[in-house]
Amino acid sequence: MTCEEIFSKIANAYLNGIMFHNDMVQYFDFLNLHGYKRLHEYHCKCESECNRKLHGYYMNRYQKLLPESGEYSRAIPKDWYGYKRSEVTSADVKKGVKTGFEKWVEWERSVCAFLNEAVKELGELGDYAAVCEISERLCETEEELKRAERMLLTLKSVDFSIEFIQEQQSKLHKKYKKKAEKV
Repeated sequence: MTCEEIFSKIANAYLNGIMFHNDMVQYFDFLNLHGYKRLHEYHCKCESECNRKLHGYYMNRYQKLLPESGEYSRAIPKDWYGYKRSEVTSADVKKGVKTGFEKWVEWERSVCAFLNEAVKELGELGDYAAVCEISERLCETEEELKRAERMLLTLKSVDFSIEFIQEQQSKLHKKYKKKAEKV
């Protein structure tokens, strides 16, 4: 693969990340969980900023526009579109939180694996400056994965207790609102 193809795939991964986190914003908003919603709004902003920086890096380094391609499959279950928020039960919330966090962890794991492979391929091409740039992105993604896994483990440890989930929302909402202002 060429550097252009590798960077194009990375840009596509960022676009998919933006779309994934945007879906999670809607997902948790539908479940009336505004702390989790705000958390994903923050990550959506971060992904957007990373995508912008990636395009800037590529243009400055290679003096070319970065082509994009790819597809995205939605993270929101199709059957949810037939319901109203007022019809969501506490059992639906519990199941939705479990599924949402599992999807998030799975997404971040796949991005880490992809970026790791991209670093390897860039190294094989001998483009070590690009290796450094994408390695930083890989480290950032691994940190996000670590936080997502820890949140999932905490939720599992309390068996996705509705009381615990609700108790966390205000704190998370404030925390990620403040963090988003700095992006």
